[in-house]
Amino acid sequence: MTNNLIINLHGFNSAPGGKAEFLREHFGDSVVAPQLPIETKDALSITHAVIDRHQGANIHIVGTSLGGFYALYVSLSRKESNIFYHLINTPLTPHLDLAQYEGQTLTNFKTGEPSFVSLSFIRSLEAMSSEIRGVMDKIAPEKYPFISSGQNCA
Repeated sequence: MTNNLIINLHGFNSAPGGKAEFLREHFGDSVVAPQLPIETKDALSITHAVIDRHQGANIHIVGTSLGGFYALYVSLSRKESNIFYHLINTPLTPHLDLAQYEGQTLTNFKTGEPSFVSLSFIRSLEAMSSEIRGVMDKIAPEKYPFISSGQNCA
């Protein structure tokens, strides 16, 4: 029997919480919910590392808001047939919503930790968004069991 793994990616300025707890209640130890740092490169590196540690498992990435955007971006480079993406309120242009915070230090509402929203963070989201929009017509819908669209990045 193939193992199943659920990777829960949280949204902007957040942390694993209610959704991860809900998933753990239903799926137990097969749920991994990493704390993602604000910088995109680091968040993506963590996500790829979790995937790499679980080769051979059926991997379901559940991403909410910015976490869904990261999952969608990861899907551009991960072609394994055992990875599925569940995107909840995933913006395709998060840089437009989050640009208002550029240059500010925000307090994470779950952890209380400060995070600085740099111009490089906003620009990296914009570049990622361009890559995603450039291939949207080539994305296989069977890899995304459900997609809910939203504008909110929180």
